[in-house]
Amino acid sequence: KCGRRCDWPVPPDSSKWGTVELFRVSHGTRHYPAATGELTKDEINGMMTSLARMKRGDPTATFAIWARTATRSFWVDGDYSASIIQSHISTEVLLDAVLLLLAWEEGIPATEASEWFDSHLAKRVRTYYHPRLSGDWDTTKASTAVGLWSAAIRVPRNRIVHRGYLPSLDEAREALDASAELEDFIKDQLAAARNKYPRTVLMVLGTPGLIKRDLLKGKIKKFIDEVADIEPDWFRSFATWVEGFENARLNR
Repeated sequence: KCGRRCDWPVPPDSSKWGTVELFRVSHGTRHYPAATGELTKDEINGMMTSLARMKRGDPTATFAIWARTATRSFWVDGDYSASIIQSHISTEVLLDAVLLLLAWEEGIPATEASEWFDSHLAKRVRTYYHPRLSGDWDTTKASTAVGLWSAAIRVPRNRIVHRGYLPSLDEAREALDASAELEDFIKDQLAAARNKYPRTVLMVLGTPGLIKRDLLKGKIKKFIDEVADIEPDWFRSFATWVEGFENARLNR
């Protein structure tokens, strides 16, 4: 069983690329197999939106790029070490991005949030997410998405980086599956907190993610219709906040 990230060929549309509608063209002498046919206007608009978000430094788009790179390393290059390391990069980008977005939306000073990152990643996951998003964020429970991420991605990544460990095909496949499970878990927890953190939810899931979960209604729909379009640019505001966060980290 090859899991969620091995459906080939991959169509160049939103059905396989995540909620940010990411389409990444292959490079080099080997290419992803892709279905032929013309893209619809909606598919083209989705691709252009993704490219625009990437240009603006959208962290969720960065996560999607690294997740796709991990998949390529597994299926095209057969480089299991690289695939696990890239899975770790993608999931850490996603975890950090979500936490920073939540802090930004709460209005927490960037200097205060920078102190959270004095702790290592696993401790941050156990400490800062549950009070905001609920769910089980215990990295020691292998039965949960977070525990699976720790066991299948974090631990082998450390063995590869620090001791030169060579993982097996099954270990790399498990890492890809764990990455997919963690992504689903985070997005589901965000969706459940949509009325508490509407800006973060819309920046990570977008309306496609809400529609997929049949949640584009009620308070979040009212927020989109009456508030979202009249507020200052969220990405620009978040980028400014992150700049303060990065400066605080550098000066610690």
